[in-house]
Amino acid sequence: MRGNQSTPEGLAARTVKGSVYSITASGVTLVLGLGRSIVMARLLAPEDFGIVAFALVFLSLTTPLRDFGLDLALIHRRTDEKSSLNQALAVHFFLRCALMGLFVLLLLAAVPILHFLYPQRTLLVPVLLALTVGELAGALSATPITYLRKEMRFKELAALQVLTSLSMTIVGPLMAWAGFGLWAIVAERISGVMVATFVVWVFIRPWRLCWEFDWGMVKWYLGYGKFVFATRSLTQVLDQFDDFWVGTALGAQNLGFYSKAYEYANYPRRAVSDPIVQVLFPVFAK
Repeated sequence: MRGNQSTPEGLAARTVKGSVYSITASGVTLVLGLGRSIVMARLLAPEDFGIVAFALVFLSLTTPLRDFGLDLALIHRRTDEKSSLNQALAVHFFLRCALMGLFVLLLLAAVPILHFLYPQRTLLVPVLLALTVGELAGALSATPITYLRKEMRFKELAALQVLTSLSMTIVGPLMAWAGFGLWAIVAERISGVMVATFVVWVFIRPWRLCWEFDWGMVKWYLGYGKFVFATRSLTQVLDQFDDFWVGTALGAQNLGFYSKAYEYANYPRRAVSDPIVQVLFPVFAK
């Protein structure tokens, strides 16, 4: 940050502008998402949503491991004479990819267990593996997107959010209309992450990939992240237990109805609180 941007007045101005960009983008994605969801709910069966929602339970439970609080740590970290920003970004990228690799190994090891526990749900593992492709793309784009948040470049983030939602709105309903069934839901999620990864690395390019490794910074990241990992793990278990129980005890159809109802109930929170939180954490870090 340069000039008056580092003053309280400059930071306040950037906060207001960032909030406007974030809320506007959230409003656009909310309209697109709601319309997309209604169309796909008319074209697909409740079982399709239930199977994907059940796969997402297992994927969501591993989110704290794959993230490990590294994104918050990068936003929070203040560069000094002993470390450069490029070094902090390079170590963040390395750790994100390493944790994603660990997750893939654990997932492959868990495949036989899932087959044994849910022999009647033949699509569970294929859907879970397909969704993992999107998570891999997300890990590759995590560092530049987090850097945009750290530097409060909310205009680029808003554009990225709208483009992601547009791609999902095109891919999901079209594939559902073409008869792809639950794979339309999977493709909807993957397309959004793929577009975000492509745009942030090819067009926005906030950071050029480099190799500046430092074990001291690795220890700092993991030391910061272990507390976030602990709290988020507990939160994910509490948040996902209802989906797990409904999907296990009542079946895919009931989970499909339940997951869609929960999605619609969450729209007010996503429209109001989420965009503000996205802005305020980098502000407080500054």
